[in-house]
Amino acid sequence: MCGISCKENEMECLDINKKQKKIALFSVFDVFNYGSMLQSYALQRVLFNKGYYAPIINYNKKEIISQVLRIFNKNLLEAKINSIFRELYKYVDRDFYLFDVSRKKTFSRFVHDYLSLSERISTRERLLEYVSECDFALVGSDQVWNPISLGKDYYTLNIVPEYIPKISYASSFGVSSISGEAAIKTSSFLKRFDFISVREKQGIDIVSNLTNKTAKQVLDPTFLLEKNEWLDLVGEQPLISGNYIFCYYLGNRRIERIFAENLKKKTNCKIVNIPHSDGINSYDFNFGDYIVPNLGPLQFLNLIYHAQYICTDSFHCSAFSIIFHKSLFPFYRFDPQSIKKSTNGRIESLLDTLKIERRLVTSKENLDYLLKDTLDYDIIQSEINILRKESMNFLYSSLL
Repeated sequence: MCGISCKENEMECLDINKKQKKIALFSVFDVFNYGSMLQSYALQRVLFNKGYYAPIINYNKKEIISQVLRIFNKNLLEAKINSIFRELYKYVDRDFYLFDVSRKKTFSRFVHDYLSLSERISTRERLLEYVSECDFALVGSDQVWNPISLGKDYYTLNIVPEYIPKISYASSFGVSSISGEAAIKTSSFLKRFDFISVREKQGIDIVSNLTNKTAKQVLDPTFLLEKNEWLDLVGEQPLISGNYIFCYYLGNRRIERIFAENLKKKTNCKIVNIPHSDGINSYDFNFGDYIVPNLGPLQFLNLIYHAQYICTDSFHCSAFSIIFHKSLFPFYRFDPQSIKKSTNGRIESLLDTLKIERRLVTSKENLDYLLKDTLDYDIIQSEINILRKESMNFLYSSLL
């Protein structure tokens, strides 16, 4: 358990609250997504390590959704069509239903064991009361400012009173540009922030164009913890024995699967695959030698750490592959030629920041080149160490 859990000792928390600065932490923890949950853990961990009291706000998700629908009705419905089909699919395919239920249980255990949450808050009135009792309001990380999922008065921090300092840590817009009504609303809430940091380089331009403020690019919270701190959670025993290629794909591009199959032929490694929890790529249930659909965040880390190769289009799977010094083959999630305003920029920015953009797999034909072009993790780790120090300095200096 990181930090202090009010679930275990409420009186101890009350005593500590008198001594510590209290942060209203707006972070994405209540979705069944590996990256979202692990970045929440990391951000809360570094805050606790510095002595801040920062339970993640446990706000009623239905209230957030209703607000999102009112603001970005059209775009949200278009973006959530796949999620709707996913819910319907559970009633058609029993295996998929059981996989969904099992995975949710493992994620819920992680929240219970490793995250410290506030009381359950069900109304905007109580949320305002809670926030008003805090010394700072902090939002981050992940795609909290994506135009299709902004919730009024939540990740925008519009509900936070003027007198409370408002801080963004590694917030992501998920896209490279914002226009129309979303730009107007984004400009409005950004102007209220005292300190703004973003995860991607494109975020700096968005903030500058909409507000004339200067945002700082910082590392995703997962990079703020040292490799050994993550290994404490992983465990020495691999879930899958032998040499294997770990595949975790969010998109449904065929090139990713073909590349992994060719890599298997070249290396004689087995393919271990986790079907994406937020989408229905039914062929992923038949892709790979080992299909492990019901694992939680810690098992996800275990599969990355013990793999020989990683094939993924996920930002956080790529991030942990780098943290664990693995042989990484990252892909675009969306076809860059056919999808406008996609989230491909997240992968691009990560690789560019660490000066390993050459690793991006753009065709199945460049397998031989990438196998020979090994990553120099001495150089990469040195860059991470520098960026980690800068990122920590931004976070802690904004909380003075």
